[in-house]
Amino acid sequence: MYLDVNRQTTYWLSIDCPNGILKYGKGYMSSNLTLLEARLKKLDEHGCMVWSEETWSFLEKIKEVRVLQTGGDMRALSVTTRTLPLVDAPSPYVLPDYRISMNDLESNNYTVIANLPVECQKLYANVAGPNIVLNTPDFPAFGRAIERSVSTEGCLGYTLLMRKAGEFNLTQTYLRITLGSHMVNSPGIPYVLEIWPAGHYSPIHEHADSFAIIKVLYGTINAFFYDSIVNPGGPRLIMDKVELKTGDITWISPQHYQVHQLKNLSKRKEDGGEGTVCCTLQCYQYAYNDKIHYENFRYIPNSSNSSPTSSPNDSGYESEPDMMDFQPNSDMSFGVFKAAIRREWEEYMTTDIGRKEEAEYLTAEKAKNLAAAMKGLKAEGEIDGNSAAAKKAAELADIMARRERMVEMGMEGSMEARAEAVMMEVGK
Repeated sequence: MYLDVNRQTTYWLSIDCPNGILKYGKGYMSSNLTLLEARLKKLDEHGCMVWSEETWSFLEKIKEVRVLQTGGDMRALSVTTRTLPLVDAPSPYVLPDYRISMNDLESNNYTVIANLPVECQKLYANVAGPNIVLNTPDFPAFGRAIERSVSTEGCLGYTLLMRKAGEFNLTQTYLRITLGSHMVNSPGIPYVLEIWPAGHYSPIHEHADSFAIIKVLYGTINAFFYDSIVNPGGPRLIMDKVELKTGDITWISPQHYQVHQLKNLSKRKEDGGEGTVCCTLQCYQYAYNDKIHYENFRYIPNSSNSSPTSSPNDSGYESEPDMMDFQPNSDMSFGVFKAAIRREWEEYMTTDIGRKEEAEYLTAEKAKNLAAAMKGLKAEGEIDGNSAAAKKAAELADIMARRERMVEMGMEGSMEARAEAVMMEVGK
């Protein structure tokens, strides 16, 4: 667990004198990968950190680090030092600086892009803007159209997934829709729209020591972060799952969050769920000083069935898993894909079932928007819960609920007209 015999491994020791904390770990230099920790200071009556035993004060005088090796290949020994100790790992969640609060600074639940490496800052500047969205004015139903395409036999998305099902099992497939050219500074084309149908996931994989920014454009994806894919016994979770919703951004660097698994935990419609697709924009870049450019992502086949835990003593694997290389590819270019999905959707909208679905969607969206507006006004004290507008809003909610039940039972009536009338009254 603490030493990997006969295996090339990075071991690190962090000496934090101001806080009196020693940390030992292996693999990526991140406090998330700490295996042993000793706290050697305590607060005195003045609120200052002092050594719990004077014996430890020698740590403040360390000027040089030497590592003794007995046996083995001396060429394997390489020692580097850094100025700062490992304290708290940066959060995987990236927020715009104007959204960070003092509570966030205290909890370390979020970080801002200025705290991250310059490679991440460059990628963030390209994809974090307000116009990097899936549903655009020229195709506002793009997300819904993709969702239908990947779940409907005969459609483009479904066909592409079935082609990949021979490479992995079906639920371990997702679409890679690439944007732009290969700039030769990333593993594959740097910008990729990844499409995750409900219930689909990736294998556990690493990212060729590259930097990355991942932005969720539609739906929800769950990220599971691991220590390494080369551990004896397999990878171990380093933290709880990270849930990323539309608009959320996360990041990857050679030392942080390099090994992960992505899962769309939305239940498939055939299993009684909503079947919501997730679309993410991934962008990659090698470090400026990276002279190797390992072009593949290493992954563990069939890693969906593993049950790794956060315990360093139990990875969830009975034996060391095999690894394979995946060369980042393209299932289709973004422009061609979007045009094809648009044609599919426009054809679908000419059918009775398509028009019915669109009418139901628009009615439900109006109701949601109205409910949100009424909730906001009530929170600001602009309306009374007993006012006529509030009562109309409640009436609308009841109508929509009953209409939904009728649709589920295959019944149709004048619910749309009644809902529209109530919304007009509330609007007034």
